[in-house]
Amino acid sequence: MIEWEKGLYGEEMDRIYYVFLTRDVPPLIWLKEISAKYRELDFTLEFLNRKSGKGGEVVYRGGEMYYNEEEVL
Repeated sequence: MIEWEKGLYGEEMDRIYYVFLTRDVPPLIWLKEISAKYRELDFTLEFLNRKSGKGGEVVYRGGEMYYNEEEVL
């Protein structure tokens, strides 16, 4: 478990990064639910499925999908 150290990043941090290892699909249901719970935060999910070559970006703001772009690489 990593403990937060205030002095390491200053008083406030404007971004936190997580990495999800999922099978075949990005965690879009989780993204929608967490965005609805923390409506004051913006959530950006960038994803890549190396097997299919599909990738993209999804952004939620205020609990609603704001941006969604998928492409085949």
